[in-house]
Amino acid sequence: MTHWALRSLLENGLVAIPRDDALEEELLALEWQITPAGKIQILAKDTIRATLGRSPDRPDAVVIGLAYSMGGNQSTGREV
Repeated sequence: MTHWALRSLLENGLVAIPRDDALEEELLALEWQITPAGKIQILAKDTIRATLGRSPDRPDAVVIGLAYSMGGNQSTGREV
């Protein structure tokens, strides 16, 4: 699962996340762009870290937790 997949799940009301001010701030700090090849690219973590003044670790934790709860292993793509 990716941050973009999380975005889609949230937009479609398929998952909910807890109210957490830091998580909300970090999710809103994530920026993306379309590459010349037409792919979606999330901006580098270093860029987001510079904007926030800290590492955006909470969205990473949500993505990893959802990947495992949905039966997948984010690092290998295999079912757990």
